[in-house]
Order: sequence, then structure tokens, then C-alpha cells
Amino acid sequence: MAIRENAGYRIINTISVGSVEVVLGECPSAPAAYVTWECRDGNDYYWGHYHTNRLTALRDLLERAGQELDALERRVQPQQQEMEEIYNEKGKHITDGAHEPAPYRLLRP
Repeated sequence: MAIRENAGYRIINTISVGSVEVVLGECPSAPAAYVTWECRDGNDYYWGHYHTNRLTALRDLLERAGQELDALERRVQPQQQEMEEIYNEKGKHITDGAHEPAPYRLLRP
């Protein structure tokens, strides 16, 4: 894998959540040696959070990824609930009382 850089910072860690990637960059010669950015399309970096401590930067990386995951779940949850309701409704119609409805399992992304 190629070494990635942005604004003089070498990207040392990445977490992808949905269509967003959260990255951790390092530049030992910078006053704030660490930065986290959100990134789209592998080269569109934005919303930098700058840090002087590696562990603080790593915590920020994980927190930002967690926030993206929360947002993704909020977007996907209504769709999943709707699909579950459709499956449950179909199950009620295909049984004649003598048989249990066919089991449906919703596959999670």
C-alpha cells in the first residue's frame, strides 16, 4: 500500500465507516505532531483536529469513527425497521395457522 500524506503529515492509521474515512496523521517536526481528519475519496481531507500527544490523537480518531458509526446507524435504522415490518407482515400472510411462518432473517450491512 502506498504511503499517504496530507499537508506534510504522513497518514499512519485509518478507520473507514460507511463512505467516510477517519485518518490519523503524524509530522514529528510540526508543533502539533498529530492530526485527525475526515477524508473522502482518499484525498479530500477536512475538519482537522490537531494534537501534540499521540494517545490523545488516537482517542480522537476512535471517537470520530464512533461518531460516524452512530450517524450511519441512525440513517440505516429506519430502513432496517421498515424491512423488519415488511418481513413480519409477509410472515402473517403466508401462514394458514397450521404452520409457523417461514423464518426471515434481516442481513445487517
